[in-house]
Amino acid sequence: MNKRGDFTTILILVALILGLAIGSIVFYKVFYDVTEQLKGIDNFSNQTIDTLNIAQTSAPKLLDFFVFFVLVSFFVGLIISSIYVDVNPAVVIVFIIAMLIAVLLAGQVSNVFDAFATQEELVSSVAEFPLTSMILGEYFPVIILVIGMVVIVILYGKSRKQGLGGEV
Repeated sequence: MNKRGDFTTILILVALILGLAIGSIVFYKVFYDVTEQLKGIDNFSNQTIDTLNIAQTSAPKLLDFFVFFVLVSFFVGLIISSIYVDVNPAVVIVFIIAMLIAVLLAGQVSNVFDAFATQEELVSSVAEFPLTSMILGEYFPVIILVIGMVVIVILYGKSRKQGLGGEV
């Protein structure tokens, strides 16, 4: 079975990234609330409370960079795989149409993230995730467009270099 250009895999990865971002924010919100409750326990030492404070301040940064790293890894993998996939130049039109559909879907993903991020209970937690908010909330369609254009240039440039008859 040929899995090249499998659109469902891309949809699954976009859903995974959105789920990871939302899951990270919800995890941080729950983690923050639990650690605040734990700080109120009188039996904890100052060292334990200091450790909880360190965990509270470092957790959002780590989760934010993790979501960013997963997104960048996905795009780097997409670019690398486009280098090794052989395509016919006539298929570029199909890739352009697929890219436009992907940009429209990215706009919807961005709207879903914005609707989630503006919920009253989560606004303070979302503020701790500046990279995730910037990428998924504001610039996701632009990022998808740029990555799609890079992939199309790689695919089309490679097929032009090889010629219509195959390898040079």
